[in-house]
Amino acid sequence: MSFFNLLKDKVSFFIYNLVVFLFMSSVIYLSPYKAISLDCIIYIGIFQLISMCFYISISVLHKKHFIDKIENGISNLDFTEVTFFNKNKEQKYYYKLIKEYYEKLNKFMEEKEEEYTENIDLITIWGHDIKTPISVIKLLCENYESNQNPELIESIPKELLKIEDGVNKMLNLTRINNFEKDLFIEKIDVENIVFDIIKKHSKYFISKKIKLEVNIEKVNLLSDIKWLSFILEQIINNALKYTSNKGTISIKGFSESSYYVLKIKDNGTGIKPEDIPRVFDKGFTGTNGRENLNSTGIGLYLSNEVIKKLGHNIYINSEYGNYTELILKFNKEDLI
Repeated sequence: MSFFNLLKDKVSFFIYNLVVFLFMSSVIYLSPYKAISLDCIIYIGIFQLISMCFYISISVLHKKHFIDKIENGISNLDFTEVTFFNKNKEQKYYYKLIKEYYEKLNKFMEEKEEEYTENIDLITIWGHDIKTPISVIKLLCENYESNQNPELIESIPKELLKIEDGVNKMLNLTRINNFEKDLFIEKIDVENIVFDIIKKHSKYFISKKIKLEVNIEKVNLLSDIKWLSFILEQIINNALKYTSNKGTISIKGFSESSYYVLKIKDNGTGIKPEDIPRVFDKGFTGTNGRENLNSTGIGLYLSNEVIKKLGHNIYINSEYGNYTELILKFNKEDLI
């Protein structure tokens, strides 16, 4: 900031002091006692004018120096020079505000950088995850006429489901921060949603010979059908993924005190106790994820984030090597 721009801010101070001096001088000069002569008043006026100009100049120069240090600090992201230079309480207060703002901005940038790095890692994992089913489908298409193995042909829908699931997860990951813009609350039938998902993954159930037990109390619920379907599909898909061939998946829905409860349980690999507190963390795959390289750690993270935004609750119970159970709880107020 230039010296003259800062000087302009002092014009009102200068005019105020000049008006006060002229008023006081007039009162003294017009007084019948004539205690001070006109020459003395003029000398006092000249002295005050010079001292006031000197004070304003020094004050402006000092402020300009301080502002220059701040500008340099912002340019170099280093405010150590400002620390040594702030001499009065006003400048110390300004420095305190700047320092607090800088620290908050730095923290915000670190969080954004960490979030960006996480997203890049997730997209990289997702990219590798998607490449596998694409390669399988491509190979099947190239050898379609000569391929006599019906199991390979039948695996195409399964691979396409994997691609669709991966794409949906990535799209919903980008939408989660603007969740309210994509929200539509309506009356939905929980049982219908569950059976639609089962039907969609029916070939997967059949290929793994999974025994399916469904017992859902029919209710209508106020929620977002698209988001709730996404959550249930992630949970059922995980149950399918981690349940061995000829395993069992049970889905139960029932009323309990002030909630409607939906439980999805499988007798698959289960989750280690030390992994359970982190299963809803973004990008966390745990022991199962290290053994299953197709895990991205996005599905349950998104499910947890969405379920909270919808006003519902999600819990997990598991015993490693025996079962995993996901529990969704809906407030009775949301039932119709």
